Amino acid sequence: MRFLHGISRGYNLAEIMGEKYVEGGFLQWRGIRGGTREITFLNAETFTLEVEFTFEYEEEQQEAIYAITVNPDLSDRGPRICEEKLQI
Repeated sequence: MRFLHGISRGYNLAEIMGEKYVEGGFLQWRGIRGGTREITFLNAETFTLEVEFTFEYEEEQQEAIYAITVNPDLSDRGPRICEEKLQI
């Protein structure tokens, strides 16, 4: 849930998993506990989060599914999105 919260705030992957500081050096976001080393289950290469939700469009209820697959990559390249999709 905290990962999705970071996405909703517009933070990039490095900020979500690490920390985000704002002007003046103030900590705005404390990263995911364990950071990139512990964000996957049993040291998997990637993880996927999927959220199903309902919204109203033109006075009708619509269902949608948002999914994101992330590779936290511990090398110098850093975390990256492998796949992102929205199904309506």
